[in-house]
Amino acid sequence: MGGASVLGSLPDPINVKYQAALNEALQYLFAKLREASKSQQSGASTDREGALDAIEAVSKFLMLFRVVHDEQLHLPLAALDNALKALDENVVLPMLTPKPHSGCSSATDARQVTKGAAAYVAHSLQRLGMNRTAACIAVAKSLRALGLRPERGSGALTARTIENGVTGSVPILAVNLPQRRRSMGFAPKPMPSSKA
Repeated sequence: MGGASVLGSLPDPINVKYQAALNEALQYLFAKLREASKSQQSGASTDREGALDAIEAVSKFLMLFRVVHDEQLHLPLAALDNALKALDENVVLPMLTPKPHSGCSSATDARQVTKGAAAYVAHSLQRLGMNRTAACIAVAKSLRALGLRPERGSGALTARTIENGVTGSVPILAVNLPQRRRSMGFAPKPMPSSKA
C-alpha cells in the first residue's frame, strides 16, 4: 500500500491532505477483494480461504485509520479470522457454534432469495405458456445444475420441491404473484392527472 501502509496513518475524518493515501488504500482493498473473489469463484481456493483473504484485506484497510488502531475496533474481525482458522485444526470456537433452537432450521437470506427467484422464474415460464409441472421441472433442473440441494432431506431437488418451496406445505406457485405484489404495495401507482 505504499505511503498509506503505516498503521494508524489516516485520521478521522479524512481531509484533503490524506486523499491520495485513502485512494491508494481503497485501490489495495478492492484489488485484494477481487483476488479473493476470483480465487473462490474459480475454485482455486475454498469458501473459507476466500473469506479469510477478504477479512484480512478489510482488516488491513481499517487498521490504516487512527481511530480503528487506537480503539482496537478491528478486534471482532480478528476474532472471526481466528475462529475460521481454528476450523482447519478441527476446533470450533463458540463464535461459530450454531445456536440451539427448537423446530426446523430457518433458511438463510441467500436461500430465501433463491426460493423467491425460483418462484418468479417458474411463474414467468407459466405466463409464457409452459404448464405448471413443466415450469417446476425446468427450474428444478437448472437449480440442480448449479449444485443446489433441498433444505430438508437428502434427495435431489425436484419439481415438487419447487412447488412446496416457501413453507414446505403451501405451494410457491399457488400465490398469484402480481396480486401479491399489489397487496404488498409494489404495484405502480396511477399517475396523478395533470390539470392545467
